[in-house]
Amino acid sequence: MKFVFSLIGFNRSVGLGAAHKYWLLWSCLLAISGCQQLNKPNQAQLPLAENASGQPSWWRASFQLNWDKKTSPQWHYGPFIAEQVILPVLQHHTEDIQLWRFHRRAGLDATGHSFSFLYYADQGSAAYISERIKKNGPLGVLIKKGAVLKVDIKPYAVKGSEKVSATSDPHWTPIMQQTWPHFLMGVSRMWLEQVILFSKQIDLASSLENEGSAWDEGQDFSEHYIKVQAALSQLWREEGNHAYLHHLNAIYAYQPLLQRY
Repeated sequence: MKFVFSLIGFNRSVGLGAAHKYWLLWSCLLAISGCQQLNKPNQAQLPLAENASGQPSWWRASFQLNWDKKTSPQWHYGPFIAEQVILPVLQHHTEDIQLWRFHRRAGLDATGHSFSFLYYADQGSAAYISERIKKNGPLGVLIKKGAVLKVDIKPYAVKGSEKVSATSDPHWTPIMQQTWPHFLMGVSRMWLEQVILFSKQIDLASSLENEGSAWDEGQDFSEHYIKVQAALSQLWREEGNHAYLHHLNAIYAYQPLLQRY
C-alpha cells in the first residue's frame, strides 16, 4: 500500500508542531493495526464550503461603495481597498490564486459604485481568502465610517464558473474569452504596482513634512488615497495613450481596429 503525507493541510489547520505529533501517533497506530487510509483535513470546517474539491473556479469579492449619484464617485476607495485589503491576500495566497483581476465601476443604476476583486481558486483557498478579507482592519474602518456599505464574497454567478473564460464577455470569440483573463490580470497587477509606488512616494513626502507617523490598521487613510488616485489619473492622462494603447496596437502589428461606442 502506498502512503502520501502532506504538511500543506496541517500548516493551515493544526500547525507544523501538531502535524509532527500526528505523524508520530500515526506511525505507532500503523505498527499496531496494520495498513489504514490516511484521512485529509476535514474540509467541512472551512467557512465557505463543505467537502471542497480541488477544482478551481471564479470567485468575486465585491465592495459596495457609498455614493449619492449626485456628486463624483469616490474613486480613491479603489486604490485604498486594493493596497490595504487585497494586497495582503495576494501576498499570503500567491500559490492558491491562479488568475485574478480588479473591476471598478460607477453607474446610475441599481449596482451603483463598487470595487471588485475577482479570483480563480479552489473552494478551500477561497474560504481562507474570504476570512482574511472579512477580518481586515482597514476594511473595518471603511465600513464603520459608512464608506463601504456592503461586502459580498461568493462564487462568480455564471454557469460554468470553473472555466477560465467564465468572466469574459460571452459575445466575444472563444479564443478571446479564453485568453482575456490573462491580459486583465497583467493590467490589474501593473495598476496595483503603481498604487503601491505612488503610495510610498506620497507617504515619504508626508513624513518629511510632518516628521513621520506610524500607520496602523485602525487609521483612516482616505486623504492619502485621494492623492494616490490623483496621481493615477495624471499618469493615465499623460502617458496612457503611448504606454498602453500604442504598444498594445504594436503587438497586433498596427492593424485596423473597429471602434464602437
